[in-house]
Amino acid sequence: MNNNFKNDEELGLWLQSTIPDFDLDHWNKGTHVIKHMRAKRLNDERREALGAELPCQLITVMIDQELNDPEEVIKLQHSIINKLKQAGYKWFVNVSVRFEYYSGENNKWNPHIHIKIDKLERDGAVAQAVRRKLKEEKRIYRVDVKSKKHEIYDAYIMGEKQESKTVNLGYDSAFRETHGIDEVYYI
Repeated sequence: MNNNFKNDEELGLWLQSTIPDFDLDHWNKGTHVIKHMRAKRLNDERREALGAELPCQLITVMIDQELNDPEEVIKLQHSIINKLKQAGYKWFVNVSVRFEYYSGENNKWNPHIHIKIDKLERDGAVAQAVRRKLKEEKRIYRVDVKSKKHEIYDAYIMGEKQESKTVNLGYDSAFRETHGIDEVYYI
């Protein structure tokens, strides 16, 4: 990034104004990919420092299906992640987040969040902490926590799921693209 610009977005706007046929949307997607690659690399380095065989957990936060305003759902998803980040939980490390919106055989609207973390606490303790933190939020109806190896949940977070979920992944991907949501957030 050029030091004359505050951020990549400002540089992108300058490039758009000075270079004919400059594709700002392509630029913005590229800078987000680079930021996520940096964050993923940092997460991988932290995981390696802690021990490669360390298991991880997948927290799934289910949002009320009656909440069908996409902007309200997206706002709620970000609010949930911010509340968990701000809580300062010692187990909230090496975090990867994926927002999903469809599931089931009929591509049913089912907004939820998958959060992958290193396993530093029992599943029940993490689930209880998340439920307590989000108890005021009546639009959340379930929180699950399960432990597995990193490779399994890394693939799950990246959208590599069983074949029966492929159609839903397509709907999720289109929804995220329409609403400017990244595939995965690394915290």
